[in-house]
This record gives sequence, structure tokens and C-alpha cells, in this order.
Amino acid sequence: MILPILKTYIPATLWRFALVGVGGLCVDIAVLYAGLWGLGLSWFWAKVTSFLFAATFTWWLNRKYTFAKSNKTLLHEWASFLATNAFGGLINFLVYSAIMTQFPPHILLPAVATGMGSLSGLFLNYLLSKHLVFNQVSKLEITARNSSVGEIPPYPRSLYLVTALVCMAFGAIALWLGMDSTSAPNDQQVGQLTGFSTSWLVIALAWTASWLPAPGMAFIMGMIHGLNFLPLSAIVWQLCTLSNLRHRLFCSVVLALVGLIGAGGIAELYLGLYDNALSLGILTSILLVLIHWDTITQASRNQSLAWTILAGIPIGLVVGLKPPLAIFWLGLTVGFFAVNLNVPSRIRAAFGYGLGGIVGFGVGGGFSIVNSSWAALVLPFATQCVPLGLLNKVLFVFQFSFNNCLSHETVFRDFRIFSLIMLTLVAAVTRFWHKQSHPFTHPGPTLWLLAACMVTYIAWVPFLSIYDYLVPLEMLAPVLSVAAMGLLPFGKRTRLGAAISLLIFLSISSYPALIPIH
Repeated sequence: MILPILKTYIPATLWRFALVGVGGLCVDIAVLYAGLWGLGLSWFWAKVTSFLFAATFTWWLNRKYTFAKSNKTLLHEWASFLATNAFGGLINFLVYSAIMTQFPPHILLPAVATGMGSLSGLFLNYLLSKHLVFNQVSKLEITARNSSVGEIPPYPRSLYLVTALVCMAFGAIALWLGMDSTSAPNDQQVGQLTGFSTSWLVIALAWTASWLPAPGMAFIMGMIHGLNFLPLSAIVWQLCTLSNLRHRLFCSVVLALVGLIGAGGIAELYLGLYDNALSLGILTSILLVLIHWDTITQASRNQSLAWTILAGIPIGLVVGLKPPLAIFWLGLTVGFFAVNLNVPSRIRAAFGYGLGGIVGFGVGGGFSIVNSSWAALVLPFATQCVPLGLLNKVLFVFQFSFNNCLSHETVFRDFRIFSLIMLTLVAAVTRFWHKQSHPFTHPGPTLWLLAACMVTYIAWVPFLSIYDYLVPLEMLAPVLSVAAMGLLPFGKRTRLGAAISLLIFLSISSYPALIPIH
């Protein structure tokens, strides 16, 4: 009775993919134990080796029995399968590592950890294999083919499932990392950590912490951090100019994930500062502008004004909850003046967005800001972080990128902000005498976002200079750095290779602020 129902609602390719996965799991476990016992490898390197063998095994069976063969060469298809399944493999490895490090040693522990890890990455690997590796025409591509030229195809439904998996993964990471003892949720520390927050946010966090244990709070905050994947991937989807839908989907997943694994974002899972939760409002505000960009820039005055007011409300809510994040409100408002529009249209867009922010600011509790007594503990450090002198302010992006203690109370390393600022400056200089005919992203919204990020950073340096407040910008940095590269006067292949190299560097060079200095 149940089996026919499941066959009706679950695609046959998913059944076959799962069965192939069972065979791959057997290969994974066999090679894992061979590496542990036969070769004497550590549990880490044994897992890396078993993943390569299992991935190759499942690739071969999937191309034979699950999906239609692609038009790629064997080597290209194999490499594509390994690259796309690496994302599901990351979730697999995180679950495997968490079980191996948190439970006492046992002869069956590696097998159990491998099985749980494989199950956690199953659906993500299936989606990426189906849409990116093997040559099948998806509903997404059929819809895109029927769309008019230049029209942005609809956001793929498969990314909603990927978002759910990413949320679960970051929830698990937050549980694995635990919470800093100084950030354990209670009434007083909630007020301290949010700093100058309004009563709405303080009350909500204090109420949640009053009945939820610390691990539960950590898991929820981890899932909220993962939820940023949805607006981030949608922002990439809107900005991207790739006509190949599989490539567009792949870029949306990769750039969103690279944005979420920055040092500041991962540290917030441990330190509990909640900037990675408020970033949802900032990203949603940006996404609303991108979705209605043509209306804002080309429609009648009333329509343009109405949509900019609506788009500004979410970021106003964020500022009402945490006023220091007003630097993003300022940046995104001023950024409209960099768009290639006539002066009245620029003023109207900036005015509407700013007005929407004011509305959201009032709704978010901005008119009842609480001067928390804990602010006295925050101000000395903020004053200490602000660089002295004009030269130090100009060079601060170099200073805090290579000496992160200048902008944070813990040791960390991340070059996302540095790459974004440098590439934006270079793109701005070269834009005056070079015109690119094939940028990676749509020029209009790209210029708006790049200008907004520069204004945000410029406002951050003399008034805040604490890295926590730049976490939303850190999330946006990978996609905007790639967008800035698309404006440089080089060949398309050169810019693409440089963009891929940059994303790899940003991913492997980050070190989150996990060692508190108290």
C-alpha cells in the first residue's frame, strides 16, 4: 500500500539514485576500513580516500542506470560529478566528523558515521547530479526556452530543498561548535550582545532563551544562518547573465555557499551576536530591488516610488532592531545615485528607498531605542577599533585584513571584504575607459550594489570598525567580487579563471573567530 504511493510521488530516478547510493555506501565503508586498518591512515585521510572511490563508483552506475548520458567526455563528466557532489560531500563529512569526534571510539563507529553522513547528503547530491552533471532537459530549461529574450527565468524550486539542507547543515555545525560561555543566552547577556538593540529584539531573544536550552538555541541560530542561503542564491540568480540554466544554478549554489562560510558568519554561530540573523532583512531588501529592477528604473513615477518604498521596509526593520546596521541603509540608498539613470529617476529611487527604510525603522521599534546599561561595555572597544588619522582610515582595509584583531576581539582571518573593496576600486577606475560587452552580471543592479557596498564600508570605518557589523557584507562579497571581475578589461576566460581561483582562495583561507580573548 505504501510502496505504490511512494512510487507515485517520488521520481524513479531518485529511487535508482538511492539504490546506487547504497552500493556507494558499501564501497565507502570498505575503503574506509581498508584505509584505517590496512594502511594505518587517520580517520580524516581515510575518509577522503573512501569518498573518491565511492564517488567514482556511484558516478559510473548513475550514468549507466539512473540518468541519461551527457554529451560530455568521460573525464569531464567524472570531474563534474565529483565537483558537484563535493557539496553534498561537505555535509556528509561534517556529519561524519561530528560523530567521530563527539562519540567514544567503537569498532562500528566509522560505519555508522559514514552511513549518517551519506544519508544527510543524499538529496543535495541527487539534485546537483540531475541538473548539472547529466544531460537531461529539466522543467527549468523548458520554462526558460519559452521565456522572452532577456527575461530572467523563474527561481528554481530545487533551491528551496537545497536551502532546507543547508539550514540543517549549519544547525549541525552550530551544535558541533557549541556556544561561547560568555554568549550563553540569558536576560542580561542578550542585552549586552545585541548592543543598543530595541526592546523588541531583546525581549524576543530573552524569551526564547528562557525556555530553550543552549544547544537548542545554537541549533536554531545555525539554521537561521543557513536560511541566508535562500536570498543569497536568489540574488545571484537575478544578477547572473548566464543563458545556460545549469551553469546559472551551479553559480547560485556555489556563490551563496562561499558567502555563508566566511569567518565572521561561522564565528557568529559560536559567539551568538545575531548579525547573521538580521542579515536576512538586508538581503531580502536587496532582493526586492533586483526582482523589480525594471519597474523601479523604467516604469511610471508612482510605480517606481511604490516599489522602492516597499523594498526599503525590510532594511528599516533591521535598523530598528539594531541601529548600527544603518550603514547598510545609507549605502543602499546612496547607491542609486551610481545607476545609469537620469538625475530625477536617481533621486526618486533613493528617496523612495530611504522613505521605506524610515517606515520599517518605526515598525521595528526604532523610536523606542533602549540605551542599555551594557552599552558602556561595548563603547570602549568600539572606540579602540576605530582607526586614528586619515591615512589609517584609508589603509584600514589592508590593516584589519592582515591583522584582524584590529577589528575584532578574537583572532580570525578572512579576505572577503578586502577582495571586494579592491576589485570594486579597480573596476571603478577601469570603467571610465574600457567598456565590457559580456559582463558576468547585469550592469545596472551590479553598479548599484557595488556603489552601495563601498558607501557602507566607508561609513563603517570611522564610526564602527567592528567586524561583526560587516557580516552581511561578508556574505555578499563573493558574488559582488565576481561581478566586479566581470567589469575588468580582460578576456572572458581570463576573468572566469580568476573568479574561480578567487572563490577557492576565499574558501580555504578563512579562519573563524573561535578563540575568545577574555
